[in-house]
Amino acid sequence: MDGLGLKHEAIVKMDPENSSFETDAGEVYTYDWLVASPGVELRFDRIEGSAEALADPNSPVGTIYKLEYAYKTSRLRESFKGGKAVFMLPQMPVKCGGGPQKIMYLSEETFRKNGVRDQTQIHWYTTVGVMFPNCLKYSEKLDEIRKQKQIEAHFFHDMYKIDKDNRKAYFRDTKNGNADVVVDYDFLHMVPPQTAPAFLKPIAAGNGFIDVDQGTLRHNKYKNIFALGDAANLPTAKTAAGVMSQAPILVNNLIKAADEQPLNAAYDGYNSCPVFVGDDKLLLIEFKYGNVPSETFSGSWQLKPNHLFYQMKKEMFPRVYFDMMPKGRWFGKDACFKPTFV
Repeated sequence: MDGLGLKHEAIVKMDPENSSFETDAGEVYTYDWLVASPGVELRFDRIEGSAEALADPNSPVGTIYKLEYAYKTSRLRESFKGGKAVFMLPQMPVKCGGGPQKIMYLSEETFRKNGVRDQTQIHWYTTVGVMFPNCLKYSEKLDEIRKQKQIEAHFFHDMYKIDKDNRKAYFRDTKNGNADVVVDYDFLHMVPPQTAPAFLKPIAAGNGFIDVDQGTLRHNKYKNIFALGDAANLPTAKTAAGVMSQAPILVNNLIKAADEQPLNAAYDGYNSCPVFVGDDKLLLIEFKYGNVPSETFSGSWQLKPNHLFYQMKKEMFPRVYFDMMPKGRWFGKDACFKPTFV
């Protein structure tokens, strides 16, 4: 593509052998270097009945993973009068893996403030066997928090269907031969499974995500392709914090590759998942590859939810994300250099 410019076209087909791709406008573009970061797709179609349940204003099913339904979720939790509130996590990976728990803890706080907590049973259904698989140190803390809040956890449960008319959710108990588990609900927060876009298949690993080296972020086969963000096949969480740390690594290595020099920067998997736990407190989870904690502050202090972290997430992080990062004024925690452009 000659020059710089924003094209409002969706890629529909890739041909990495010829360094080209085709868009929905019927245009074919070639490239010398490609940086891919298309994100993931929300697959409501993988949970039968979920789209219908979300679209029905009389159905107490919401999700924070789509704006219009996030508004619905807010209305549902504020007007909730008690009963069985169900929250779930689908098959991983999902973007912002802590998000499904955040809305659960914030809803629990709302129920308490509205005086209906004693009339409410909160249940957490998750496809994994722990509260936070990316870092077991913090998983144990989250398990402690959910027990303190009297939230019942059901591990290894995979939702596959919602019956909105009868207010029933259907799960497979994957630890017990995929046995059916039918759950009644009065309020349900669902999270759609998420996959990489189908057009990435020619450059994808077996799981559909872009096949890049987890350190250099360079494609393992096509050396003129780099990738970062949610669509990259990296063994870490899919968050803004991850992209912030990946970006300077990728830029440095892309410049080195273009100059035919050795790639001298490596991403160590640093990621962060700030989890709201209610009552204006937040647990700041930071980790890197191998489920290893990678904390900015004192480990013992950071392991305790507090109001300072809550204010950082509420006030500072949005400014960084929407103002500083797009202008190149913020770099990841592990970036000890700023790439130089000539």
